[in-house]
Amino acid sequence: MTQVLGLDCKAYYNDVDAGGSGTIASPNWLELDVIKDVTLNLAMAEADVTTRAAGGIEIMEPSLLQISVSAMLKWLNNDTQCTLLWDAFFARTALDLMILTGESTDTNAVGVRGDFKVLGFPRKEELATAVEIDLTLKPSRSIRANYVAKAAGA
Repeated sequence: MTQVLGLDCKAYYNDVDAGGSGTIASPNWLELDVIKDVTLNLAMAEADVTTRAAGGIEIMEPSLLQISVSAMLKWLNNDTQCTLLWDAFFARTALDLMILTGESTDTNAVGVRGDFKVLGFPRKEELATAVEIDLTLKPSRSIRANYVAKAAGA
């Protein structure tokens, strides 16, 4: 067993969304390397299944899987990836993304893949640092979603 470090984790986009050669069935994954400090938020919504038989105890069951991704984008003028995210935000279009614990070719890497929309794009322009964007991405309605993924075939 090997400890996974954050610097070994990878975020990818399918170049089908950037006019590339990838398809949904046969994606061409390109690393989204202008981001850092990625957080993959996974949680289950709660369904109240309490009955009188519970003896006064609230009983919950997991229901909907909730997924969101937050990341820090270091803004670069005229950068392909920055432009892709900027355009997706303002056009309200989805991007085929994969967020993994390793390389896309590593069969032990796990994460999520699916259509995500950029829902948050706040820009920090602090005097002593590079311009940063606090990205928020969430799943969108899609027929191509596979939100629980293992690498090498996701």
